[in-house]
Amino acid sequence: MEKIKVGIIGCGYWGRKHVDEYSKIPDAEIVGICDVASPDLEELAKKYGVKSFRKVRDLLDAGAQAVSIVTPNETHFEVAKECLCRGIHVLLEKPMTVTSAQAKELMAFADKKGLALKVGHIFRFNSAVNKTKQLVKEGHFGEVYIIKLTWSAIMNPTPRREVVFDLAPHAFDIINYVFGVYPFEITCVTGLMTRNELEDSAFILSKYRRGEDETHSVIEINWLNPQKTRNLEIIGSKRSAVVECVKQKIRVIENDGSVREVPVKENNTIADELTSFLNDTRKKKPDMEDAKVGYFNVIQLEAALNSAKLKKTMAVNFSQGV
Repeated sequence: MEKIKVGIIGCGYWGRKHVDEYSKIPDAEIVGICDVASPDLEELAKKYGVKSFRKVRDLLDAGAQAVSIVTPNETHFEVAKECLCRGIHVLLEKPMTVTSAQAKELMAFADKKGLALKVGHIFRFNSAVNKTKQLVKEGHFGEVYIIKLTWSAIMNPTPRREVVFDLAPHAFDIINYVFGVYPFEITCVTGLMTRNELEDSAFILSKYRRGEDETHSVIEINWLNPQKTRNLEIIGSKRSAVVECVKQKIRVIENDGSVREVPVKENNTIADELTSFLNDTRKKKPDMEDAKVGYFNVIQLEAALNSAKLKKTMAVNFSQGV
């Protein structure tokens, strides 16, 4: 099978992980890496024996057939559109874009061009998350009353980024994926605990319809907790659970208080995500399901931000022309 020529745009902390994992995938050939500002781009290129570029168009001219875009959130739309215009498949890190209108435009454009457009909702490839999804589908928890996601850690200095768009994408997506539901209402309260301009903490309450019943979720995100936490908690009528998403551990709590650990075979989530993306590029006509996931994710993020800004509960509409 012919190798797929890939490029990586954005070589910060997470972009370097893309470079490293692509270098280990037999079906991938890295044609170059690109970053407009990284001071050690050439050193990174030398380490992996690849070319380095400062301009996106130069990387694309080098023959990339598919790219990972791992750049700041506000640049996603323009960089992705440039790549799609050149007929190049795109894996776009989360959040897909900073507005739902941008996400919708990219999705329509990729579909028209017959190109793969995948968004980096990496926890869909996480063994513990997938095992939890299976348990939910099998009715292991009975009626699910409450879902809680905690996504927090101290980052010093605190990123110059708005906390909802930076930390909530994974939280929303894990709920959407594991429980197969999307919210009809979102209420969000944000906080400015350590800085004066950009929020560093938020609590997001979402309501979901499950048949004739409702399920509620609470998302807590912040850059304040000294203990890095990436946990999903489920409270159900039969039993409950705590899922440590990064550590890939599941603890089930019976209603009598006893606790047991569910066996999980840990996997390399980023390697599996990149392999899935490369497989998508080989399809004659890639579907837009992954892009739609990213689009719906941005709709939820926008609703949360609008709720915080307007200080009211927001109705959520997912039928905006899809």
